[in-house]
Amino acid sequence: MLSYEILEELVRATPMSEYLIKEAWPNLSTESRLQIIQTILRKHGQLDMSGWLSVLALNDEAPIVRYWAARSTIFCDPERNDQGFFVHKLTEEDKQLYAMATIDSSELVRLCADKAISFETLSTATQFQRLVFLRGPEDCYLGLFFEWLDAAIDAGVPDGELSDCAREFLARPDVQEELTDKRDFVDGMADYLAGQDIKTAWRVAKKAGVRLQQHLAYVLPTRMGILTKIEPDELAQMPEGVLIALLSRWRWPGWSSDSQEIDALIALMHEHPKRFPKSVIKELNREDGMRIHRDLTTNEQMNARARQDVNRAQATLDTLIRLDEKVTALGDEKLTDLKEQIQTTQAQAANHKTLYVILIVALLLMLLRSFFR
Repeated sequence: MLSYEILEELVRATPMSEYLIKEAWPNLSTESRLQIIQTILRKHGQLDMSGWLSVLALNDEAPIVRYWAARSTIFCDPERNDQGFFVHKLTEEDKQLYAMATIDSSELVRLCADKAISFETLSTATQFQRLVFLRGPEDCYLGLFFEWLDAAIDAGVPDGELSDCAREFLARPDVQEELTDKRDFVDGMADYLAGQDIKTAWRVAKKAGVRLQQHLAYVLPTRMGILTKIEPDELAQMPEGVLIALLSRWRWPGWSSDSQEIDALIALMHEHPKRFPKSVIKELNREDGMRIHRDLTTNEQMNARARQDVNRAQATLDTLIRLDEKVTALGDEKLTDLKEQIQTTQAQAANHKTLYVILIVALLLMLLRSFFR
């Protein structure tokens, strides 16, 4: 890996960077080449890969270096007319880049140049194509992703595959930033649209399979901006898998973002347990017990477990053994205190004897003096 000073010299946004990187490239390790690409992307934007760097990296021997460059290069298919507003007059270099990527030995690189994959075609794509597309550096569109999940469920895409897609997409740093309720919105419309995305996501969680349900319940916020809030009554109508996942979020509030709505949902479970499935209330009681235990001392936890133990005879025996140990320890402590008291008394008695002898000697001296006078 390159040191900070060397890296800064190479990626500085000046004309000399191209010459320096090309000169150093043959002698750099794979890790250092990835480091240069990633740093330039971070400095100039994920979709602003310099043409010369794309050419350099796409000719690299390491597939991972070629992929790192390809996923941030804007490829244009000369045969297609719908290139979008990014279109400029295609140069020979543009055509060569596209041709190189489409025949690359790595499927990762080839998929980066495949413009046929989009949210509209994702349900019919292979799972590997979906994951590559969702991992890509393109701007995240939460609404499009959740709408695709909704449609994919109806299209019969397996729950496990959709859960993996959600894990891949929702783990992206830019997506996680979009999911936070602490971000600032430019206007009320942006606030409203972000809230609609969250509502769509919770609607998907309600109809999804178990694995996708649980993952969405762990990561989705229950409010967004000042306009959107998923009310506790709405959460209470969620399927069993979602409710149990929300219980886990409540148990470990630091692991997921804190939610006033989830707290209110738990209070609703305590007040009206018959509204919820028995399995959910059973899990709630278990969570209550674990929360209580975390606030108890070691001895209090052991006693609480003994009261709940199915093998009551063994639990009783264990309790008696602990009681005997406490009594023995208490007896030893009392015996030690008694010994200390005896030693103190003996020392005091010895001091008294010495005082008596001194008094007697003093009296004798006084008698002798009066006799000789």
